[in-house]
This record gives sequence, structure tokens and C-alpha cells, in this order.
Amino acid sequence: MKFSEDSTERVNRLHSYGAGWIRVNEQRLERGFIISAENLITDWEPEKYAELKPEHLNTVFKVKAELILIGTGQHQQLPGPDIYRALINNKTGFEFMTTDAACRTYNVLLSESRDVVAILFPE
Repeated sequence: MKFSEDSTERVNRLHSYGAGWIRVNEQRLERGFIISAENLITDWEPEKYAELKPEHLNTVFKVKAELILIGTGQHQQLPGPDIYRALINNKTGFEFMTTDAACRTYNVLLSESRDVVAILFPE
């Protein structure tokens, strides 16, 4: 799917996505990454959702946001209790969804000037 929006702001936007990839600005990403309006972290571990551990979330928690979106790939996957516990203890809203739904939701919230961060796995 391809997105299109005219804007003079310099923020990280998701421009398009397909099976196994997401285009952020002019960069094609094929592994897990973190994105917010001002931050793009592409060298983050883990590469795949199945590798996600609570300690990986510390990087996300440093990016202050009112909501964390987690795109888990082609299918919505729910985490184990250790991931839930880390997210709840951070006291930030969070939502698990398919990656394509997370991409769409991120762009909508960004266009509303909401303070959102997304963890996206283009699996």
C-alpha cells in the first residue's frame, strides 16, 4: 500500500509498505525498527517479533510518547507476560496489531499531532 500526504514538516512518516518491507521517508526497511515523529532507530535488536524481550523495550521507553504501537507482522500476535509486565510498568498506553494496521494507525495519529511511537516488524 502507498500513502501520500503533503506536508512541509520534517517528521518520520511511513510512505508505503509491502510483504517484508516498510518505506520510511526514502529508506526501505526489512527488519524490526522503532519510529516516532523525531526518532528513527533502525539498528535496534530484535530483528523479528519472536525475538522481542522485555529489555529491548528500554530503548522504546526512552522515546517519550502517550501511546506505543507494536506491529507484530502479518498476523496479530500477543506477547508473553514478561513483555506485558514491562509495558504496564512503563505506564504508557500500548496496542498490539498487525504491522499493516500499525502503519496506518501511526500515520493517522501522527497527522493528528499525537505523541506516538511504533515498534514495527515487517515480517
